[in-house]
Amino acid sequence: MTEINCKYKDWLKEYTFDNCKLDRGEYGKFLKNYLAGEHDGFVLNLNGPWGTGKTEFLRRLYTLFADEGHPTIYIDAWESDFSEMPLSVVSSELLNQLSVINEGIGAELGKVGEFLGKAVKGA
Repeated sequence: MTEINCKYKDWLKEYTFDNCKLDRGEYGKFLKNYLAGEHDGFVLNLNGPWGTGKTEFLRRLYTLFADEGHPTIYIDAWESDFSEMPLSVVSSELLNQLSVINEGIGAELGKVGEFLGKAVKGA
C-alpha cells in the first residue's frame, strides 16, 4: 500500500463508506466518479439541515478521493472562520494542504505561494 500524503490522514481509516452507518457508499462513489470525470469546473452545493450528516459524508468523500490518489483538499469553514478576509483563509489552506500533498516533489509550490500572496494582497 502506498503512502498517502494528506492533511487528515486519520480520516483514511475512520471515515470510509465501508463503515457508514447511513449506507451512503453508493451515493459517494457515484459523486466521486461524476466529479473526477468533470473537467470544465463547476460549483456543487451540498445542502441539508444541521445534523443530517453533511460533514460525515464529505469526510468520507475526502477519503475516497485520497485513497485513489487524487489531490484532495478539505477546508472547514468553522475551523478557519477567524479572518475578515475569507480569500486569505482559502489561499492559506490551499497552500498548506498542497505542500503536504506534494511533499518532496519540488520547489515550484513556493512560486505559487508568492503569486497567491500578491493576488490576495491586491484583492
